[in-house]
This record gives sequence, structure tokens and C-alpha cells, in this order.
Amino acid sequence: QLVLPDPNRHAEGVRVMQRAIRKRPFAAVAYYFLANLLWEQRQFHEATDMYRFAAALDDREEQFAEGYFRAARVLEQTPEAMRFLQTRYNRTKGKLAAPARALFYALSEQDEMQSAFGVLEQSAKGQTEPATDDKNASEVGDVLLFAAEMRTNYNGPKKGSELLEAA
Repeated sequence: QLVLPDPNRHAEGVRVMQRAIRKRPFAAVAYYFLANLLWEQRQFHEATDMYRFAAALDDREEQFAEGYFRAARVLEQTPEAMRFLQTRYNRTKGKLAAPARALFYALSEQDEMQSAFGVLEQSAKGQTEPATDDKNASEVGDVLLFAAEMRTNYNGPKKGSELLEAA
């Protein structure tokens, strides 16, 4: 990340990230940093692939999915990115906050607000049962807090308050 602002060190950064990926092929953050470097080098297709790998490897890190979506939009691959985000969300069944947030943001950037709020409603509906462990309780709370914040931000203060109480 330190080499990103210095174009003279991009090649070095790419080599370091490629080495990191060889040593830890399931470390999503290495793919994400490599994607950032490739993007800066204007290797947009390769960078988009790396963003997608990062997002696929880590469902809990929203910035990886958002990076992939934004890169895919630039390359006019929006339908593919939307399918990826929808599948990612469906796989977690709305029980993780990051896939729900990433899909909400992608839909809202496409001006599909009804669908975006449908994702939040579905996630919130699936979170009404009490959590069975601390990790699950945290995810439940994150999903409900995000839904409450978005409802309030988009002129739904009553529904936002209800979701906040549920959280």
C-alpha cells in the first residue's frame, strides 16, 4: 500500500504482491492490493479479475466486493458483477452484513432502490430470531443497524426506528 502513490515503485509492489499470493493463495487482501496496483498501471482487465478474486475469497470484507463492482462498471461488465454480488449474498442467506451492504450499494448505484431495499428487508426478516452465539449476534446486529441507517437516510425514519430497536 505504501508503493501505490509512487508510480516508480509499482513494478516492485506487483512483484511483492505476486510473491505474497504464491505464499498465501487464500489471502484476499493480497489480491486486492495487487488489483489496486494493476489499476494504477492501467491494466484494467487484470485488475478487475484480481478484485473479483479478493471478493470471492472474503465474504466479510465489503471493500473487496465494492472494488470489483466499480471496476466491472468501468469495463461495462455490470451484469456479470451484479450476478456475482447477488450470488454472494444468496450464499450467505443474508446472515452476513458485508454481502448485504455491497449488494445494496451496487443496486443503489444502478438506481434500483426498490430492489436495494428488498435486499435489506430480506436480510432484516431473516434476522428476527435470537442469535445463538456471539459471532452470529454481531452479524445480526450489523445487518439490522445497516438496514436501520439506510431506511432513515432514504426517508423511512419510522421503519428505521423499528429496525434500530430490533438491533
